[in-house]
Amino acid sequence: MEKKANINDSQHPPQANAIEPDLLGSAPNFRDLGGITTKSGLQLRHGVIYRSEVLDRLFSEDLKKFHAIGIGAVCDLRHGKERETRRIMWPRDTPPLSLGQPPSEGLEAVQSNTLLKRLNADDFEAEEAMQVLRKAYRRMPTTLAPNLADVLAHLAEGDGSPMLIHCTSGKDRSGFVCAMVLLSLDVPWQTIVNDHMESKRRYPLTKIERALAAALTSRLPPGRMAQLVDLATVHPSYLEASIEEIEHQHGGANNYLKDMAGLTDTRRAALQRRLLISA
Repeated sequence: MEKKANINDSQHPPQANAIEPDLLGSAPNFRDLGGITTKSGLQLRHGVIYRSEVLDRLFSEDLKKFHAIGIGAVCDLRHGKERETRRIMWPRDTPPLSLGQPPSEGLEAVQSNTLLKRLNADDFEAEEAMQVLRKAYRRMPTTLAPNLADVLAHLAEGDGSPMLIHCTSGKDRSGFVCAMVLLSLDVPWQTIVNDHMESKRRYPLTKIERALAAALTSRLPPGRMAQLVDLATVHPSYLEASIEEIEHQHGGANNYLKDMAGLTDTRRAALQRRLLISA
């Protein structure tokens, strides 16, 4: 099996950087955050932080590749019912360290009865659905704070093995937590948004369409499904809504990371020292 990443060795980046962006064909939203550049020009090490959709339907070849990465810790951002429905395919007899408890809620508000009824209305506006999703993102800073704290603590003080951050689709909850990790490393905001938007290219739109179709009770007007599928992917305004909430509640991301996610100055320095290397 491929050697686990040693994030204390700044002279020899781990060999996991050989994992190409679309290597897992059966999990296209699985990717390595390595190579992302900070404001100071340092880069996030390859083979340390991966983000993904739930890996419960991997092809055999992809399972072997996943095995070779040697994930040592996982942050599963799904709540209890989601975890029971779809279990991740760990390729080893002993699963990796599980970080934290399941969040108290998912994104069920997206499928609220009121919104579902409105989807069929002739006067339905896309902004209605976007407002519901922004509202869900505004809840994430509070709902996912314990999980984020566990992630940051492990990255700063853990054994250095590769970590996986995932939810169901790997785009919303994973997107928020990964954005906060990147902020803690002083990555420019536009770079963070670009990574967030990468999920729009990667995550199959057919999966979103099937999920929407299952939630609907009647036939939509022509063209409405395509519109809804686009809304259900990621948009900059969704992630920005969570930042606006952080600004409103905490006065900025640095205060939020310190007060809600335990990112003290000492821990932040350790995090950056362990995760960042010269370009």
